[in-house]
Amino acid sequence: MDLLRGRIAFVRQHDGDGPTFMIRAGERLSALDPQRSRDCFVDALEISMAVGRPSGVMDLVLAAAQTCAPAPHSPDILDALALLTTQGHRVAVPLLRKVLQGTDTPLWTQRPALAVMLAADLWDPQVHWTIVDWLMKTGRESGSPFVLRLALSQVASRAALTGDVGQAIAAIAEEDALADVTGGPPTYYHRLHLAAMRARRREEAFELMEAATKAAATHGIGQLIANVHWAAAVLNNSWSDYPAALAAGRQAISYGDLFSHSPESRCPRWWRRPSDAASTRKPPPRWHR
Repeated sequence: MDLLRGRIAFVRQHDGDGPTFMIRAGERLSALDPQRSRDCFVDALEISMAVGRPSGVMDLVLAAAQTCAPAPHSPDILDALALLTTQGHRVAVPLLRKVLQGTDTPLWTQRPALAVMLAADLWDPQVHWTIVDWLMKTGRESGSPFVLRLALSQVASRAALTGDVGQAIAAIAEEDALADVTGGPPTYYHRLHLAAMRARRREEAFELMEAATKAAATHGIGQLIANVHWAAAVLNNSWSDYPAALAAGRQAISYGDLFSHSPESRCPRWWRRPSDAASTRKPPPRWHR
């Protein structure tokens, strides 16, 4: 019953009880079925990311998993994430890569949203592109709005980060159309990535960041706030406002979000680059402004 309540709560835009229900289901199953128990914990993570409300769920999940039965086939994804949060990327990367690739089937065929986040956090574009291609193919074949929206948002972000503005705009337009048809909430991540990388239309970019900030505040999406600060850092860096870029970059990594317990692991690695650049680059001559 808790598992069902959790799934329902996640898809309701203003209901924040989804993780609580699913974690409670995992705790109750711990003694009876340890594997199913841990699946419930991972479900809480996967669905929270899929619906755009992952903030704080990692801490809840890992705390509950530590008090419950261990994995029948250890190490699993929860073991890898626990290692990441306690000892950081350097120690956890080998296990994270192993878990991501899986033994029989890759993680992204079962946990696409979680796999996307892991690939980003590992700064592994090749694996990320493989996941995105799989999502697009699966979404097209199945007709699943959820899978297709996730795929299109990732295509848009990938295109924005690689300079293919046309593909990014097309993917965003299709994802918007799907959201309108299904009545789903708007997503902002890929829009922010495109606005940041285009580095123009200043007022339009700041209007987007303001809308994303309001959405994050309304729904408690700390990860989205970090993306807003990342976009502000990139934009200000491109406009030669290095103090503002540095301040925004520092804010982007100040949120203890999904993969976080240390400053070095609070966001995917590409988020840290704008602040690094701004902190070391000298201001250009005034006539360059």
